[in-house]
Amino acid sequence: MTLRPLLLSLALLAPAAPARATAAHAPPARHAAAAVRSRVFSIQGLDGGDTGDALAASFRTLPEVAAASFDLYSAELTLVADARLTDARVQAVVAGAGAGLRAVPGPGQGRYLPPLRYPPEADVVVLTNHGAAVGPLERLRAPDRTTIFDFYADWCIACRPMDAHVRDFLRTHRGVAVRKLNLARWDSPLARELGPGLTALPHLVVFTPDGRRHEFDGDTWEQVARVMRWR
Repeated sequence: MTLRPLLLSLALLAPAAPARATAAHAPPARHAAAAVRSRVFSIQGLDGGDTGDALAASFRTLPEVAAASFDLYSAELTLVADARLTDARVQAVVAGAGAGLRAVPGPGQGRYLPPLRYPPEADVVVLTNHGAAVGPLERLRAPDRTTIFDFYADWCIACRPMDAHVRDFLRTHRGVAVRKLNLARWDSPLARELGPGLTALPHLVVFTPDGRRHEFDGDTWEQVARVMRWR
């Protein structure tokens, strides 16, 4: 046998070299993408949009979560995560973030805490609960009485303490009327009707009995009471 056929025979008998580990163990790109899916959870018991944003931020710290976002108006949490993040774990994380918080799998069931209840004898009227335009406020004020137009939103966390202050004010001040207006969205007809004067919530418009108008945009109750000399 010549040298060349001998080398060829030895080459055929030699075991094949193992494939590179990195190539053999790298999963196909489409399999990795399929392991991640988007899910929506309705969040209930929220006191404001800031709490929803904080929830989304906390989920973004988990290694199995690729993305997390919170929708202010629907109170829904969208999570892009792999299968390690079960529905039960999402519900446990949300419940542990605050008393009364609950995650319900699926859209359309998100809810904020309801507004405070006012004393039944108080002159309180809800003019709109979904951001509808109401027309000139001068025509809606109670004649010969102080009238507080309270613009708020269910997702406005700063509106809740203002609501409590207004309610307490009615308990000690007779002859005051309150008109509640739920802005609902920043682009609602009511928001457009208010125009550039609306830059923050809570937003109060106060008419004195003689018809003078005062506006408070994002102010605290203490600031309102000081300007109106209610202290």
